[in-house]
Amino acid sequence: MNELGLPGPELLHARADAQKALHDRAAAAANSKFGRRVFVRAVVEISNYCRENCVYCGMRRSNRALKRFRTTAEQLASLLIQNRPATVTDVNIQAGEDPVAVREVALPLIRLLRRETQLGISVCLGSLTNQMYADLKEAGATLYIIKFEAANPARYVELEAPATFE
Repeated sequence: MNELGLPGPELLHARADAQKALHDRAAAAANSKFGRRVFVRAVVEISNYCRENCVYCGMRRSNRALKRFRTTAEQLASLLIQNRPATVTDVNIQAGEDPVAVREVALPLIRLLRRETQLGISVCLGSLTNQMYADLKEAGATLYIIKFEAANPARYVELEAPATFE
């Protein structure tokens, strides 16, 4: 049982007073940690190549109409170090599932940003190997965003999402 008298997973189904209490506790936790500060995150797309073929995604590998790109670390570093608005406090580096972009763009870019700025750095680069996750962390990424596309095993199969639901 938690402080609201509900088992952990049942918090997702909290309603009425229990839901309000949950929201109040979350707001209090956020306020105690961050106060009223605002963080402005710039989203930087480094590639729209993707090795996956998820039917819902415009970057899927079978989308032949999409004009593909992969930028360079140097191009983005110049923009982010010298030309970003002063209000930007964080950067999120994202791409389709493109291991080449992770090695050739994301890792060098993160190292440069870590060395030259105080930016918070998050990444959203798909499902990778454990070594690539470790390399991203070592380079200076502080947050990895991974998207779960479905909570229903049958729907997951229909979406042709990567790997297996399990």
